[in-house]
Amino acid sequence: MADQLPGLCAGLHAGHSVGAVAAQRLLGLAWEWIGQDIETALVSSRPSYRDEELTGLGKPLASVLTAAAAIGAGSTLDTVSLYIRQQEDAVTALEMSALRAAAELRRDGTPADAGFGGLAVDCAARLRARLAHPQRAPATGQSDCPRAVARATCAALSACSGRPGPADIGVAARQAAQAACPLSDRRR
Repeated sequence: MADQLPGLCAGLHAGHSVGAVAAQRLLGLAWEWIGQDIETALVSSRPSYRDEELTGLGKPLASVLTAAAAIGAGSTLDTVSLYIRQQEDAVTALEMSALRAAAELRRDGTPADAGFGGLAVDCAARLRARLAHPQRAPATGQSDCPRAVARATCAALSACSGRPGPADIGVAARQAAQAACPLSDRRR
């Protein structure tokens, strides 16, 4: 359903003034729904559950941003971006998932500036901040892959930060993660 939102909103918006109002309302309801789900996931006390839920919400968030860009709903883009920036670092899982989903949604010809540049910049800043904090001593047998993946992904996002398209961001993040750690290529 999430991947149909941008096309549906664009189609309604192109019709006439009543369609434009309907597209705005549909977008508003979609953002309200996803915003509540993000909030619910963020307050989860179990980090593994929180990250899993936030990762699952990446595609719906990418659809909301893409739909907002498609109908010129700048206020919705601003609202979503501000909300994401105001969250704690746990939202990084959501940002990464949304950037990956953006690459998939881009196939329909959606404008490249659908709020993903700002999302990528925020995600890169969060990853840089994580890298700046001292790392706990790894337990015996643990891999340093998560840190290497974060470092490589951050560098890839920084390289794309000058108005990248969603496909560029998704590809760069995936390639950086795969290059940094062979374990990152595992299917979930």
